[in-house]
Amino acid sequence: MTVQLPPDPRLKSPSHYNQEDVITVVTEFYRFLTTLVFYEPADILYPPPEGWPQVREKLAPWHKTDEVVELLRHLPYLDSRLGIWKIIPWSRPCDYISRDLRFNNPVTQFPPWVINLTKSSRIGVNLMLDTSDESIWRNIWSDDYSGHT
Repeated sequence: MTVQLPPDPRLKSPSHYNQEDVITVVTEFYRFLTTLVFYEPADILYPPPEGWPQVREKLAPWHKTDEVVELLRHLPYLDSRLGIWKIIPWSRPCDYISRDLRFNNPVTQFPPWVINLTKSSRIGVNLMLDTSDESIWRNIWSDDYSGHT
């Protein structure tokens, strides 16, 4: 299902979102984490050339844009079986290839062009990627999209 978005009123010109740029930044960040104590290079799960096949089906209930789905299909992920490690205080990296998508609760749904990069408990921070302008912002538990900082 293709979701057509109205122009983002925050932007003065159309977005120049670049999927490869986002993939590169996330990949480099995960590789940096392997230089610290917690993660090993083998903990980074890289997608097959055609992308993770299960992502499209797993995200269907949340009606994300094709752009978001394609990004998530081609991102690397940190192995969620290692879920004890946090990448920022009280927040773990999202793993859209796992069997469990509990972190993406339809009750606290964001617009179709916004995705979680991290998941947290009530005291943590969710880092959100807005593909309309390539911004990353933090969301501290709020029931609506307007509550981001």
